[in-house]
Amino acid sequence: MPIKKIITKGKVPVKIYTDDIEQSAYEQLSKIAELPIIYPHIAAMPDVHCGVGATVGSVIPTKQAIIPAAVGVDIGCGMNAVRLSLRAEQLPDNLHRIRAAIEAVVPVGYNMHKKDMAKRSTLTALMGGLDTILSQHPKLTTGDPNRLQHMVSTLGDQSQTLIETYLTSATEMLAELKAPEATTPIQRLAHSLKSASAQMGASKLSDLCQQVESAGPSPQHATVKPIIEKMADEFIQVKAALLALNINPLNTDQ
Repeated sequence: MPIKKIITKGKVPVKIYTDDIEQSAYEQLSKIAELPIIYPHIAAMPDVHCGVGATVGSVIPTKQAIIPAAVGVDIGCGMNAVRLSLRAEQLPDNLHRIRAAIEAVVPVGYNMHKKDMAKRSTLTALMGGLDTILSQHPKLTTGDPNRLQHMVSTLGDQSQTLIETYLTSATEMLAELKAPEATTPIQRLAHSLKSASAQMGASKLSDLCQQVESAGPSPQHATVKPIIEKMADEFIQVKAALLALNINPLNTDQ
């Protein structure tokens, strides 16, 4: 598969394997290429599109660091096309039972893990006061207050970049979700925001995104508007808790 474009603006090149890339994804990849932990280059696959926390369809190799959002935002998001022996007319009109049966036997998501394996003894000075913050903002986590602790203790100062990216991108995506005529499909926006919010430990916000995503590929805006309004209210709580971490995140009030 030939390389179609190369971005050379950052600290490492970005090799793009398609001519069809949206401007927002192009800009996002350019910013990621500026990070000092990226090595030796970034690759963007033909299905590349803008995501929250990381560009979907990208390969982001790092040196002496791990970016959780770049590892698992959209792994297994349905890019395989497999020819079956069945024909369309042999399938039921409603595929819900088939999908539910597949989901029941495929282990995915945070609920498959009984607990976070991060130990408090590994937490750095950056963790000071986090317990107090989480107690003041319980909506940030649902049943697993160690998720954000694990992220910060693992990434250290690099968690600042992840929080900055999340707050900025989530603000933009929520604004587009609120618009009656969103330029990006509602289901795609909800999917990206769901995954990124789960990475940040914002389980309730992630669950609300799942409700919108489950409404179908092209739901009527009026149908999902009440859920989107709840998402916006929940994001205010999430944003307040992340800003209270005081890791100098970007101002996202614009």
